[in-house]
Formats: sequence, C-alpha cells, structure tokens
Amino acid sequence: MEKRLSICIDDELERIRPLIQYIIMEIARRIFNYIQVEASDTSETFVISPEWFNRFKHRNNLHSIQIKGEAASGVTKAVAEFPATLKTIIERGNYPPELVLVLMKKAYF
Repeated sequence: MEKRLSICIDDELERIRPLIQYIIMEIARRIFNYIQVEASDTSETFVISPEWFNRFKHRNNLHSIQIKGEAASGVTKAVAEFPATLKTIIERGNYPPELVLVLMKKAYF
C-alpha cells in the first residue's frame, strides 16, 4: 500500500502540485480501500493517524510536505466535495462501476 502511495506522491510532485498532509492521508485511505475491494478481504484495518503519517514521511524522505496552513483549508474543501461530484458525474453519464474502477486504477496506481 505504501509503495502505491509513494508512486502517487511522486507523480503529484512531478506535476508540481502542492501536497499537504490531509491529501496524502486521504489518498492512503482510498488506496487501502481499493486494495481491500480488489482482494475481497475486509478483515484488515488501517488507522491513518498523524503518527502514521510522520513515520511514512520519514521512511520516504518527504521533508517538504506542508502539514498545515492556508492552502490546507481550500484543498480540504475540494477534497471533501470530490466524492459527491464524482458520484454525480458517474450517475449522469450512467458509467458502470467496473469502468470507473479501471479508470481510477490507471490514474492513481
């Protein structure tokens, strides 16, 4: 899971997109949930905490990740609104869930 997260972070940094702790933790949660669905195994749990984030950051030499600040509030709102927006797009386009999963996999993994 952390390898996939690391790849996503590298991709975002190459695109010169700002990353903050909240976004990385949200991406980690989504990757973990995706892996559980992919493996049909929901027995494991994953607690995404500030402590986990600090250990992850240290293991991956991520020193310039912004932890808090003004950018966080605007991005937090966008991240919070994303699931509803995505659901609306999927319903409006009548896209099958399998197609959405394939496209997400190509985009983030």
